[in-house]
Amino acid sequence: VTEYEEKSPDTGEIRVRSLFSAVKHGTEFRRFQSNSSDATDRWDWDLRLHMRVEMGTRNSFPFSLGNMVYGEVEEVGDGVDGFKEGDRVFAHAKVSESHTASSTKFEHAPDGVSPEALMYTDPAGVAVGGIRDGGVRVGDRVAVFGLGAIGQMQVQVARASGARWVA
Repeated sequence: VTEYEEKSPDTGEIRVRSLFSAVKHGTEFRRFQSNSSDATDRWDWDLRLHMRVEMGTRNSFPFSLGNMVYGEVEEVGDGVDGFKEGDRVFAHAKVSESHTASSTKFEHAPDGVSPEALMYTDPAGVAVGGIRDGGVRVGDRVAVFGLGAIGQMQVQVARASGARWVA
């Protein structure tokens, strides 16, 4: 837990009070627990793989957890169109009591959609993107490796895309 100063929104920004946040239980908790190579080994962007580090080396704390947030607009800065105090919104953001950021970062929460369901827009986007990029069509055979949240969604999207056999 880290203390921070809540700031008033600058031009083009809104301040949102968090009502619900989500942490990726796979990717983020592995980093937090420091018990896997993606948590303990340095990522080399050029080679696109994890590089072994000295034994005992761990991620440095503190670091932020969180992937999605749902909240209520508390304050609107000058020059912001389309948002007003009391609007329910969601965005990609860390776990925090409040967020002051560009209004373009946030989307309006659709009526009747729960905060929990909105948190699934991120992994659902990854799942749909994988199936679309893979060009899955009617009659295709598809294998999905890893049945976490994203993998389970990919199975469903592959079937909805017409795959006749999904493993």
